[in-house]
Amino acid sequence: MKKPFLLLAEKLYRKRKLIKISEKNQLVYKELSQLYPLKDHEKLYENYQIKKLATVILVFVVGSVTVIFLHLCNQMEGRLAEGIAFSILSAVMVWRAMDSDLKKSCKKRSKELLMDYAGLVSRLQLYLSAGLTLKNVFTRIAGDLKKEKEGKEKHYLQEEMQMACYQLENGVMEEKVYQDFGRRCEEMPYKRLCFLLAMHLKQGNSQLLLQLEKEACCAQEDRRNMAKKLGEEAGTKLLLPMMLMLGVVMFLILLPAYFSFGNI
Repeated sequence: MKKPFLLLAEKLYRKRKLIKISEKNQLVYKELSQLYPLKDHEKLYENYQIKKLATVILVFVVGSVTVIFLHLCNQMEGRLAEGIAFSILSAVMVWRAMDSDLKKSCKKRSKELLMDYAGLVSRLQLYLSAGLTLKNVFTRIAGDLKKEKEGKEKHYLQEEMQMACYQLENGVMEEKVYQDFGRRCEEMPYKRLCFLLAMHLKQGNSQLLLQLEKEACCAQEDRRNMAKKLGEEAGTKLLLPMMLMLGVVMFLILLPAYFSFGNI
């Protein structure tokens, strides 16, 4: 049985569904489709909006009931309006926070895809050198990634590769599959790679292995630079906790010295 707030949110969403989707909601739809390429995007979008609406209603109701209760108990005299306004503000902040978390997940996805790009190009080069066709290479890499990441946390490249394999199995033209793969990944290296693969299918480019070798070298260099940048960002984030710890240590050292001076 669904929770009452979810039922209420679902009814409100169904009534609002007839209204044209705004540009911001289109962005949310796009972000969800990127994060979950193997799921039904329409249903996923509806569930996300209903869950977000239910959370906002819950925050507003709990906040308002608490404020009214305190007012009736004479603990918030003359501040009922401010309390209700604070409940509304809290609900709006929760609404924005959920969209913000979605954007953070998309940024995490982009970083993960860029970090995995060098490995993908290296595998493509290896399997193509062994004489496999491009279609079989994609299927082989998707299977390898699925075995490696089985039981682990979500892996975005594996899901995008699996989506490409489903398209190949359903008879979609290879050129379109690779173009869609690059479009879904959105990152420039993947678009460049998929352009090379599409050109290979059109023109039978005999220089594909050489181009993949150059691309692999560039990808490894980009990955080293990104790892260095991520390390610097992590060091910057640790700076504030380290300063706080230093302040605590200095306080613990100076406090006994301060009291000892008073006894002289």
